[in-house]
Amino acid sequence: MRIENKFNIGEHVYVITDKEQQVGIINGIMLTKNDILYFVGRDNNTDRFYDYELSLDKNQLITL
Repeated sequence: MRIENKFNIGEHVYVITDKEQQVGIINGIMLTKNDILYFVGRDNNTDRFYDYELSLDKNQLITL
């Protein structure tokens, strides 16, 4: 089996729908039968996201 994850543990990412564009850190990866979920730590909280919900680049337009 080969797993091709888009993000790696320790990378800084942004949730593309977050209006504040607060930076998060990938602190875990969970594999399921059909998906890869990323655990993102922000402000003492950790939430799970799919790769299409995350970006390495800050979305400046959403903050306007």
